[in-house]
This record gives sequence, C-alpha cells and structure tokens, in this order.
Amino acid sequence: MTCSGEAVSRGKRIGEIQTPFGPSQPIYHIQDTSGEMLFLSRHGEKGYSLTAPFVNYRANIYALKELGVKQIISWSGPGGYEYILSNR
Repeated sequence: MTCSGEAVSRGKRIGEIQTPFGPSQPIYHIQDTSGEMLFLSRHGEKGYSLTAPFVNYRANIYALKELGVKQIISWSGPGGYEYILSNR
C-alpha cells in the first residue's frame, strides 16, 4: 500500500493522541484492497510545519503503540535515495 495525499484524504482521521510525552501528530486510519495501516506525518499534517528538532518522536511512537501498532515503517531523505538508486 502506498500512502499518497489522496490515500490520506480518503482515510479516517483519528487525530492527535495525548501521551505522557505530549500530543502526537494527527494519525489517520487508511484501508484499501491491499490492507490497512495507520499513517502519521511526523513533520505536520500540511506541508513541512515541523522541522526535525521539533518533532515529538516519543509521543508519536507512544501513540502508535497505544493504537496497537506492532511495526513502524519510516523513510526520510527521498532526494538522497533518488540519487543513489538512479540509473546513471
């Protein structure tokens, strides 16, 4: 399952989860024919409103665990991957 802006817009917004570390970023439940997942944009719901030093990673992970998540898939620096994986 890919998580595009379109997929998020079709998902059910669970919202922020209050944790001992503060509120998480808003979480979405997304389901399609290939399965279901929870999605959280660590840098904010719209655009890039939070830079890395201000992301509350502990709250985000705690919230996902509270919702029953057993595995987290995370990616970063897609521009870097593009260069490494490009066909030169």
